Amino acid sequence: MRFDQLPNQGSQNFTIAMNLTNIASADFSFNLPFVQDLRISDYSLQNDGLEDSSFSLDDDYLSDGSLIISFQSSYSSSDWPMVKNIFIDLTTVPKTLHQTFLNGL
Repeated sequence: MRFDQLPNQGSQNFTIAMNLTNIASADFSFNLPFVQDLRISDYSLQNDGLEDSSFSLDDDYLSDGSLIISFQSSYSSSDWPMVKNIFIDLTTVPKTLHQTFLNGL
């Protein structure tokens, strides 16, 4: 999936959310354009609303500054009717401000 323009031009936090139920096996790759300080702030794969702690994804920056987020997903027919969702939270808040905010909590 390629995004040529981000919500609010990437000036505000946003979430990519997908329902992965019944997708037997797939490799996903999200290509996001360069936006200053754009990065993943959090992500979660949920099976019937419970977080799958074994899930991980990769994020890589290309030489032009664009961000590629990739992950694999599988769904066995024996898991049906389990609902499987992924949430990827992105931010453009500079890391120093973001870290200062988190430390203040």
